[in-house]
Amino acid sequence: MADLITLIPWAILRLLRHECLAEMDEKGEPLTLELDPQLNHPSLQTMEKDLKDVLSPEHAYLLFALKDRHTEEDVRMAVDELFLGSWGDRIAEECVNAEWPELLSRVYQGLVDFAEELGDSLARKREGVGSRYAANLDTLTEKARPGANFNSTERKYARDMVSLFPRIVRRATPLKILATTDRAPKQLLAYLTEASRCYIYGHFIACVVLCRATIEGAFEDFLTKQGRGRDVSQIESDKLFKLINLARNAGLITVGIFDDAHDIRTLANETLHNEQLPQEHDCMVAFERTRNIVEYLYSRSTQAEGRVQGDA
Repeated sequence: MADLITLIPWAILRLLRHECLAEMDEKGEPLTLELDPQLNHPSLQTMEKDLKDVLSPEHAYLLFALKDRHTEEDVRMAVDELFLGSWGDRIAEECVNAEWPELLSRVYQGLVDFAEELGDSLARKREGVGSRYAANLDTLTEKARPGANFNSTERKYARDMVSLFPRIVRRATPLKILATTDRAPKQLLAYLTEASRCYIYGHFIACVVLCRATIEGAFEDFLTKQGRGRDVSQIESDKLFKLINLARNAGLITVGIFDDAHDIRTLANETLHNEQLPQEHDCMVAFERTRNIVEYLYSRSTQAEGRVQGDA
């Protein structure tokens, strides 16, 4: 049997290409799923019915008039009404000399591709800052075809999973369970968990920022437990910088941990303030060092040493 890293993206693509037929129960739950690549090639009658259902009366009239004798100008006029800009020009070129079955098939597939690309574009714009035009188009699309936004959104994220799933597995597989013995605060664990998920899913900016938050919380908690709570409470600015230096000056951490912590702090500051976005490798190094720091600070063997001499 194929491994899941191969099988799952393959199965998602088959579903997106409408190559699977599902049997559902009365509650809408899947009972069976059969693969049939021919399902992606609807009959002429099916395409005609689908287009009559979705096109406006005016657009349907222009298109179905091409079943009879027609000129190149008739084809271009009908296609220009159905498609926008360069997309319409390309479809028109493909349809100029085509007979009705081929012409219908190309228009049908063109509309499917156009709708999916438009839906994907609008779904992506919801993740960031769009425009008034995009917002209006999003509203009009949903009004014209209720449920369209949901359908385009589920397809967009399904397509994302095709490429994302193998990367998720690749990034997550090397992670080992941290061998800590001392209990870490809930907030710190939440930061580290979120940083892990951001790294695994490829959100590198968020990961780097959360790595900084993780080690700041870890050093603050660690120093407090080491009897340095008063010193910690007096820090008013550049908190992480001073926490790291306090731990080193007190002989509580090695030079390696000291350097790694400052590297993470520097990378996070550059990410937040200098518009220097971290690459995957930068994030991976920062994330691995963050985990090492947490493991080091929450190991009883480390704390039992009291003061760390040199790099021992």
